[in-house]
Amino acid sequence: MTEPRPTLGGQSDGREDAGATSEDDLGQLAPAGPRRIWREHDFIPPATESILRPATVLLRRSQIHGDPYNIRERLPGVQRIAWSLHQHGLLENLVVVESSDAVKARYGSEYELRAGSRRLAAIDLLLEGIEAPPGSLDRDNGHRWQWPGDFLIPCRVLGSDGHYEHLVENIERSSPHPWEVGRRLNEILSAGDTARELGTRLGRSNGWVTRYAHIGRGLAPELIAALVAEHAELRLGELSRYASIRDAFGDPDGMKQVEAYRAARSRRRKRPKRIDPESYRATIRRLQYLRSDMPVPPTLRPIVSAVIGYLEGGERPSFRKLESTLVDNLRSYIAPEEG
Repeated sequence: MTEPRPTLGGQSDGREDAGATSEDDLGQLAPAGPRRIWREHDFIPPATESILRPATVLLRRSQIHGDPYNIRERLPGVQRIAWSLHQHGLLENLVVVESSDAVKARYGSEYELRAGSRRLAAIDLLLEGIEAPPGSLDRDNGHRWQWPGDFLIPCRVLGSDGHYEHLVENIERSSPHPWEVGRRLNEILSAGDTARELGTRLGRSNGWVTRYAHIGRGLAPELIAALVAEHAELRLGELSRYASIRDAFGDPDGMKQVEAYRAARSRRRKRPKRIDPESYRATIRRLQYLRSDMPVPPTLRPIVSAVIGYLEGGERPSFRKLESTLVDNLRSYIAPEEG
């Protein structure tokens, strides 16, 4: 049996309280357990009744065991999710199944998680107490955000083992385009909120809000249509530059934005392939053998020599000189036959 990943005991521990940093984006380790041998009966679809009339229960944290077979190895962004939960509540229920007898005996948990590992880890942070996000008055005053220990978590109970549902829940998620997020941010800013207030509510920086809002109000529909049609994936910096292209009235200039996008794509070069040193040296040896040992016609020897010189020392051949040499060789080769 292989060694399992470091486990959080199904209850999550060893968290980082460093704010919306790169460490938080990397994420903490997901709950994990020993590898198991899967059987066909582990992947049974849910009953129709459980889909049409899903059962919802309110559970305490101690009643839920973390999913040891999570598809994710790490849980990124848990800190920001915790801030969001404290401000907006749990907007999407956790998904659980009834625990097996072995899990009940070992952990005392009546239910086992199948979807919502990041939300559950964020709830753990709030139950322990977490520092408020940067820019909030609670952080400035030293007040930690904490939920009561008897907090009830709404959960949906599946009528299956939940392994299919866990996979579907992860692969079916599709993030919105940056300009779609930016439009909504711009609408909120236009209603009177400041970028600082909005960033605090979302657990993002002031610059993050400002950049997305700039993209949302600055990209022209013509460019967005081209990006969607071509399935183009551009960096935020590129989208921001296109969003800055305006007409004389300060509105997004669709034609110029598309022209700039086309020009940038035409300038992009393919990445050069990495050269294997062994293959490089083998090519030179073959050429040297071709020039010295094989019966190469005299007319081709200058070409082989020029290629070897370029590969060995980077000496760029003079094509005009090479052409004159080839012509002279051809003349000397043909003249005796004509005589």
